Amino acid sequence: MPEKRALPKWSVWLLAAAILFIVGAAGVKFVTLAQGPPAFDRLTFETRELAQPVTLIRPTGRGSGGPWISVPLQDLGGRIEDACFLWDCRLPEDLTALKPGTSLKVWRHDAQIWQLVHADDVLLEYGQAVSAFEQMRLRRYLVFVPLALLSIGIFLLVLRRRNRAGGGSRRSVKFSLRISTRRRPMATLDAGGQGGMTLNERLYSAGLLPEFENAVRRRDRDATIAALAKVGLSQAMAVWTADTVLANPEHYGY
Repeated sequence: MPEKRALPKWSVWLLAAAILFIVGAAGVKFVTLAQGPPAFDRLTFETRELAQPVTLIRPTGRGSGGPWISVPLQDLGGRIEDACFLWDCRLPEDLTALKPGTSLKVWRHDAQIWQLVHADDVLLEYGQAVSAFEQMRLRRYLVFVPLALLSIGIFLLVLRRRNRAGGGSRRSVKFSLRISTRRRPMATLDAGGQGGMTLNERLYSAGLLPEFENAVRRRDRDATIAALAKVGLSQAMAVWTADTVLANPEHYGY
């Protein structure tokens, strides 16, 4: 069986950085969403005039929070979030009908409007805005939580595979037992390598390749084991290698 190669170290670090980015982005979203909507009594109430027509903004690109409604108030860039959960990603007629200069009662937190009243008409009620926020939060949880868990799982799987491949290459060396330098077939045997040399290279460098080949041709098990032991194989490994070759010598060209 061919050896499994360990993944390059840089690829694991690159994957870790990408996953860290994904998990970090998800973490920021979790923290933001976990804070929940502001309490009604903590909202800033004021009366302001509409500076420009109300418009629906459809942001593009990754990480966008979905369509929102721009309510440009005098000296304030007001906005209504979660338009898709409020009005199905559309601009309602009562907001479209508002003209610049119209006086509006606004309950806001920073620039986000949580309740909006024109004269006696409630254009956006606080409970309605909170409900839309909760729906948005649930949907994002359903997206970001599985994504973060999947990313972590992939990283752990790759890291485990890399450790297994790396550990296997340290524990044993796969080498090709090339019985002949000419026409004979190759066979991969699992034995403890030495200095990265294949078995036939060790036999050849020790001048024992002819002795080994003659022993195999004679089907002499003891002589084959003795030749293998002379190049540093343990007794058990020499016996296993000799028996493997002698069990099917034709496969190795003998």
